Amino acid sequence: MNSRDLLRSANDQLRKFQEGLAPATAGGRGPLPTAAELQALGRLMEQVRPLLKENTGDPVVRAEIGAYTENLRQVRGLLEGLQSELTARRDDLRKEWQRLQAASSWGGSLKQVR
Repeated sequence: MNSRDLLRSANDQLRKFQEGLAPATAGGRGPLPTAAELQALGRLMEQVRPLLKENTGDPVVRAEIGAYTENLRQVRGLLEGLQSELTARRDDLRKEWQRLQAASSWGGSLKQVR
C-alpha cells in the first residue's frame, strides 16, 4: 500500500471511529469503544507515523496528512470527553454500590434483631 492509500485508509478509519464514538460522548449512554478497537487505532497510528516524517512534494499526500492531523485532534477531543463521561459514570456506580452496601448492612442488622 502506498502513502496515499495508507493515509486515505487511515483517515477513513478515523472518521468511522469518530462516528462510532460520538453518541457516547454527546452526553448519552452510547456504546463505548472496545479494547480491540482502541488497539486497532493504536496500530493504525503506528503505521502512519513514519509517513508524517516524509518530506513529500505530493500535494495529495500533504492534504491527506493535514486531514489525518485534524482527524487525530478530533479523536483526541472525543476521547477526552469520553474520559469525563466515564469518570462520571464510575462515580455514579461507586455511589450506587455504597448505597447498596448500606442497604445490605441495614437488612442484615434488621434480620439479627428479629
